[in-house]
Amino acid sequence: MAQRKNPKLPPDHLSYLAVGINCDAREIRLVGPVDDDMVRILAQGLALMLHTSYQPILVFITSGGGDEDCGLACLHMLQSCPAEITTVATGCVESAALDIWQGGDSRLVMPLTSVMMHAGSIEAIGSPDTIANAGRFQTRRRQLWTQFYAGKSGKPKEDFAMMLSGSDFYMLPDEAIAAGLADGYYPEDLDDL
Repeated sequence: MAQRKNPKLPPDHLSYLAVGINCDAREIRLVGPVDDDMVRILAQGLALMLHTSYQPILVFITSGGGDEDCGLACLHMLQSCPAEITTVATGCVESAALDIWQGGDSRLVMPLTSVMMHAGSIEAIGSPDTIANAGRFQTRRRQLWTQFYAGKSGKPKEDFAMMLSGSDFYMLPDEAIAAGLADGYYPEDLDDL
């Protein structure tokens, strides 16, 4: 097994480690809950990198999930980015983080990463009509996610309808690849791990 070398960090490496953006390496690291801060980091990282070129960008994601709307914002940013985006699942990509991961032109996964999808949840307070409307909204959104995953993976909608029904659906990397959620492993040469 090859021994890893310590990377030479740029002079501004402390800001890179604190924020998760490395423009020289064209890498963005999204770590932690899917929230407004994650949206801001991704938006800033993409803007900084696209300001200099449209060269490929690598986005690493480690998150147990969070706010679905923030996840959608990140997904839409990745989908609309003119640069080629490779997303890499590391540690865990669960719930809304899985949605962000799917925004890459190429979606890779590191060995032993846990992958989880589910229908999500809603909080509804108010009149019975408001609560019923929230339930209809969530049912329709689950149908749209089913179509999205099927389209991205090339697999039947029924596969994802089953994964999104009921409780959390966990997968290991090889299962995520078989389901069409990942295009392969990162790094591609697993002998280097």
